[in-house]
Amino acid sequence: MAIFDTKKDNKEDKKETPEKVDSVGNKERDLLKKSLSSFDPSSILLKARITEKAAASSEHNAYVFEINPRANKKEVSDAVEKIYNKKPVKVRISPIFSKKVTRRGVTGKTSRGKKAYVYLKSGDSISIM
Repeated sequence: MAIFDTKKDNKEDKKETPEKVDSVGNKERDLLKKSLSSFDPSSILLKARITEKAAASSEHNAYVFEINPRANKKEVSDAVEKIYNKKPVKVRISPIFSKKVTRRGVTGKTSRGKKAYVYLKSGDSISIM
């Protein structure tokens, strides 16, 4: 039993490892942290979504846009304000799911993405076309 009670305390086994040095500099790290809001608004609002449902909702001051998949509500609101000079009351975002499509015997998929419903005040309107 005496064999198992002995403790070895070798300091040579404990080698000091140097502190990790970042491979990315401070300036590059700041660029990586920037959000989409630092880019121009046209990179957030890709295009207006023109469908029957969107046309019907525009009568009630709701406009539909296809947006960048990484954009959030705040960035969409800021982009609408910069491009159209109108302050949105509310912004709702929903995904666009991909679908299987068959055309001329060829099967494929439609692209996916995000769309944003932008609600304006009752007196405001946007000219999309």
